[in-house]
Amino acid sequence: MFVLQFITTKYVTFIRSYKIDGDSIESTRTYGGVKSISNKGAFNAESDYNFLGNEMKVKISGKDGDVLMESVSGWASVTVKVDGDKMVETVKHNESGAVLVNTWARA
Repeated sequence: MFVLQFITTKYVTFIRSYKIDGDSIESTRTYGGVKSISNKGAFNAESDYNFLGNEMKVKISGKDGDVLMESVSGWASVTVKVDGDKMVETVKHNESGAVLVNTWARA
């Protein structure tokens, strides 16, 4: 089992954690210590994913410590890369090309 937990903060604390156990992955995002959203899935399979309150089907893949979640519809993709004590999470909206990058520090 491999567990990562990262925190980003300026005014509100957000905690992002990933737990990898064999082919299973669970990601949890906690907002301000109050609201949590968890997603569970398996590598190389389709899973339901709650993204900001919207359910979508994603295919999860990864290698060498990186995780890629791609929406089956092609709407968006999320790439997670771990580099030492930081994690960079990149969300790309494929229709518009807009990109959101979050950088998280290890807890």
